[in-house]
Amino acid sequence: AKKYIIEHNLHGVDINPNAVQIAKLRLWIELLKNAYYTEESGFTRMQTLPNLEFKIICADTLIPLFAEEKQMTFIEPLLNSLKELMQEYYHTDDKKRKEEIRSLEYPQLMSSLQEQLLWLSDEEKKKIMSWSPFSDKPANWFEPELMFGADKFDVVITNPPYIQLQRNRGELGKKYQPYHYEVFTGAGDIYLLFFERGIKLLKDNGVLCYITSNKWLRSNYGKKLRSFVIDNAPLQWVIDLGPDVFDSATVDTAIALLQKTAQKQIDNAKGVNLKEVKKEGIDLDAFLKDAKTVACTSSDPWTIMTDNIEANIKQKVETVGKPLKEWNIKINRGVVTGLNEAFIITTEKRDEILNNSKSEEERSRTEKLLKPILRGRDIYRYGYQWANLWLIGTFPALRLNIEDYPALKQYFLNNFDIRQLEQSGKKYPNLGFNARAKTQNKWFETQIIATYYTEFSKEKVIWSDIATKPQFCYDADGFYVSNTAYFMIGEYIKYLAGVLNSKAGEFVFKRFYAGGGLGKSGYRYKKIYLLQVPIPPVSINPIAVQRIEELVDKITEQKKQGADTSLLEEEIDQLIYKLYGFNDEEIACILRF
Repeated sequence: AKKYIIEHNLHGVDINPNAVQIAKLRLWIELLKNAYYTEESGFTRMQTLPNLEFKIICADTLIPLFAEEKQMTFIEPLLNSLKELMQEYYHTDDKKRKEEIRSLEYPQLMSSLQEQLLWLSDEEKKKIMSWSPFSDKPANWFEPELMFGADKFDVVITNPPYIQLQRNRGELGKKYQPYHYEVFTGAGDIYLLFFERGIKLLKDNGVLCYITSNKWLRSNYGKKLRSFVIDNAPLQWVIDLGPDVFDSATVDTAIALLQKTAQKQIDNAKGVNLKEVKKEGIDLDAFLKDAKTVACTSSDPWTIMTDNIEANIKQKVETVGKPLKEWNIKINRGVVTGLNEAFIITTEKRDEILNNSKSEEERSRTEKLLKPILRGRDIYRYGYQWANLWLIGTFPALRLNIEDYPALKQYFLNNFDIRQLEQSGKKYPNLGFNARAKTQNKWFETQIIATYYTEFSKEKVIWSDIATKPQFCYDADGFYVSNTAYFMIGEYIKYLAGVLNSKAGEFVFKRFYAGGGLGKSGYRYKKIYLLQVPIPPVSINPIAVQRIEELVDKITEQKKQGADTSLLEEEIDQLIYKLYGFNDEEIACILRF
């Protein structure tokens, strides 16, 4: 039965040759469990294991053979011959016959394509003619009908890689963008493409089941995929596993089950949230019986409603609140230097640079460029702990001449190889470093132009990018922040800090608007996610808003003295519950989170 299933039902593809060999080995081991000695050999030789070259293929799953979908009927005679050859090769234990297929018949069969492929492009012909299942090199394309003898599947299963398409200067994005994936977005992840490719490989009513990062369910970059799923393979089940399922995964994961139907997504998908549950010894039957409805009929973030109370909370938040993007505020990322060890310095190093100045004029000029800076790790809820670090603020927008800052130039060249400081994108493996990412900026300038650098001196709210809890802090002391933090300027920013730091604000962000968790690291408090959060407008209760701002001032000052501010923070929580209009049952749900 196992052998029959492997022959007739099972197909595999991976871009990694080692993974292909391991998969074959695992199948052989599975068959060996039930293998026996054959009577023909006088019970001296084990039953022959099948040949799996046509069953597990080494290829790039995401690159189709044809740029546009084409029917393969134009080479039907070839496909039929190929299927017969695949079947024979799978079963044969004749070494001579195996060699004939490998070195004689298979290449001849592929060369017979020439007459049938006249209307194909040269690139398509080259792809087909160069492929062999017996090669150790992966094919840079994947066409299941040619490679497996099957074009559509009842079930598609995978745990795709999680790699940002913009990583390494968008290398993967450039590779796959030409293939017209509907879910493609430069800020997305490669697993989005695996979803679309898998769905297109399904038969009608076929089922796709993937385990991936859960970010696509709620993040902005998953919006296109959510729309694609709604239209092509509606969600049936989702199990949000949360963090700590895999040692090697640094993101929260989820299992999604989709089915390819002509019917668009309706509100009958079921979901289970296992985030707060120990994964060992789960009574899965009990959880499945307790499954909840998933709000997934639009491309807005999808949420597993743990109960009707949560659904009511979300409805109130979106009815009462105004999304942060509609407020008169601006959010910017901290300074990107490209080489923090060069551009973020200690107080001792700052003093050394200033003391090396040749004149008071140079010292004064240089001192203006050195700004106190906070990293993400230095910021906490309503406060910060400055590590006595300074930013060398040589922003490209200032159009500085380094010759006007000889002490600064001396510091850079005495402590760093200029090739490391250059923004050329070059790699120097023999030297143990790489240049900074390629830009048009000069070697002594920060990486990002940061035309908004003057806004750091304004009153602002700052917070760390990655955190387990909200860490919004009001700052009027002119601190700059590094690229591991964000800052916000504009109207009512103290009030906004109070809302976002509150228990209600934390619950609303994490449950409905965060783009997925990062395991033990917490959540990304990125601009793109925060801008979606609905905040009660000032007009609802100006007196309450004023009181919240007063409380934020008191908490900020008392935090500097190391005082306990829990009572003041509790007062903010109560005010915000009232602004949203939450009842006791809804508040209890928030407090249980």
